[in-house]
Amino acid sequence: MDSIVVAEFRGLFWGEGSVLITRKRLKGRGLWTYVPALTMDMYNDEREILKAVALHIGGHFGGPYKISGANDSFRYRWRVDGFTQTPPIARLLLDGAVLPHPKIEQLGLLLEFCNYRLSFRHSYLGRKVKAKLAEYFERMKALRC
Repeated sequence: MDSIVVAEFRGLFWGEGSVLITRKRLKGRGLWTYVPALTMDMYNDEREILKAVALHIGGHFGGPYKISGANDSFRYRWRVDGFTQTPPIARLLLDGAVLPHPKIEQLGLLLEFCNYRLSFRHSYLGRKVKAKLAEYFERMKALRC
């Protein structure tokens, strides 16, 4: 991948991106799961930037989404989630990062979370594993404050 594209993406992400561990309810089962994600939201006049990110880096481009309380304002979102797509892009952001940034610690935690969850090959997870995943979720929330 072109180093200039990666550097521009890193700069955009440091300013506009979010590192997440999201909690999702499994369909029809009433159970919760935790999923890694990277997102960037931008307003209407910057949607071409997010389209270019999806084209060059990967992930999904979506929108427009109406912003609640704002007159005629819409936002667009770039998103990558899941255990197969998220870690490579997180590593791409970390590799070559020179300047200190709070998101570096968040990305490190995200990769630790992915490695822990992927160490279990089966879908059934015991109480201890679920508690550890919930702990990662809470740690990420604390880092994002």
